[in-house]
Amino acid sequence: MLNLKIFDKRLFYKTLYSQVASSIINHSHLVLAFSGGLDSTVLLSILTELYYQNKKSKNIKSLFKLRVVHIHHGLNDCADKWARHCLKQCLARKIMCNVIHINCSKKNKFDGGMEATARHLRNKVLFDNLNVQEILLTAHHLDDQVETFLLALKRGSGPTGLSSMSAYGYNQKLLRPLLSFSRLHLEMYARDKQLNWIEDNSNKDIRFDRNFLRICVLPIFSKRWPHFASAVARSARICAEQEDLLDELLLNKLISLITINGSLLFNLLIKMNVHMRHALLRRWLIISYGIKKLPSYVQLDRIWHEVALSRRDARPIVRFNNFLIRRFRDQLYVLPLQMINSINSIRLSWLSVDVPIVLPLNLGLLIALPFSNVVLVKKKCPFCKQGMVFLSIFYHSSINIKISASCVVRAPYKDETISIQFGGAFPGLLHVIGRDRSRTLKKLWQEFDVPPWLRSRIPLLFYDKKLIAAIGIFITVEGDIQSSSVECRKIRIFWSNR
Repeated sequence: MLNLKIFDKRLFYKTLYSQVASSIINHSHLVLAFSGGLDSTVLLSILTELYYQNKKSKNIKSLFKLRVVHIHHGLNDCADKWARHCLKQCLARKIMCNVIHINCSKKNKFDGGMEATARHLRNKVLFDNLNVQEILLTAHHLDDQVETFLLALKRGSGPTGLSSMSAYGYNQKLLRPLLSFSRLHLEMYARDKQLNWIEDNSNKDIRFDRNFLRICVLPIFSKRWPHFASAVARSARICAEQEDLLDELLLNKLISLITINGSLLFNLLIKMNVHMRHALLRRWLIISYGIKKLPSYVQLDRIWHEVALSRRDARPIVRFNNFLIRRFRDQLYVLPLQMINSINSIRLSWLSVDVPIVLPLNLGLLIALPFSNVVLVKKKCPFCKQGMVFLSIFYHSSINIKISASCVVRAPYKDETISIQFGGAFPGLLHVIGRDRSRTLKKLWQEFDVPPWLRSRIPLLFYDKKLIAAIGIFITVEGDIQSSSVECRKIRIFWSNR
């Protein structure tokens, strides 16, 4: 950190530009998250100068593409005005700017209030907006790092939380090139360059913890200890280094506990001490599900005692943030909050298998094609994040869609009506291909290791009142092409869980 008492403007500019330039040197497609505030305006100014400087010098190694994204939350009366300001700033620099609107209504509310909801939705939209080659840049600075550290300390966080922010984040898709510079440094640059930026009036509201720290606490600390911010940043860096070391030491042990679907084999944790168990549980949540805000010590204890150590036939649930922890057999699963309830009985008429049918509740769609030796390219299964435990992921070569599951059944006869059903009870017994006798639907779910929370979310294919298949799980003898008494064609039904 530069000492402002012996401030050398030339040295400051050289350090600032060098830091940003070195941060982006290996990235050729940049996306700047631009709020229009001081911090992101400074970063936009620096990136623009570097962009045109490299373009003019024709330095191929340093050339990069730059575009800007502004998120319109719609929470402030000035939101439209801010969006126009951002567009104007980018237009003046001849840089492309996209304004993306997000809905922060109560319907989308997350734990932590509207501020947490806006932050979650903003981050999701920003990363969803990136293409494969792009990396997101944010203008977080040293003061933000100190605030993050103190907020984590206030929550009683361990080394993971106290690590605060790193220069790289979100699986190397996020870059924070200004993290070593204070807001005071950035403000000096902005005034020297005569930049125009937005002053968000909500930043003065000390009801928000971060604003309270910035306005009421940190000035006192900095006056008493001028190097307080640098010391906090150093502590955060040390915590991060310790966590990285622990990650490396525990990696092999963790790999042996995680299944291909992302669930955790918790029986092996029983003989471990509580500290090792908690460390492995946290890393499981990060690695398998990408969870950023980890459960507290108390929540981890509840996950272990109330879920993992529950009776084998029990169905306990622990909720944290917007996730659910559940147990099935000897494994722990993380589920999205919307899976807390089963789906009540739903019946959809499929008028013609020649036309795809869209499934309810964002469960994707079903596509029926004539059976052939199509090429299915297998990919790594991402459905562990949604609690899917039985599906492999394929990509159909000719229709170019992601396939969650498929089954080959006989095509319906002309006089048979087709329907897809979810949930509800199925009376009577079912004779499934590969089984020597009939069973109830509940018994089949158990035999095929389908967790209770998924059973009502699997499409059931019916011809008239006959159950033909549970897509991706089993096919009944009524749907078996071999058992048909008359010659009929085969179809492959694909479930694309988008």
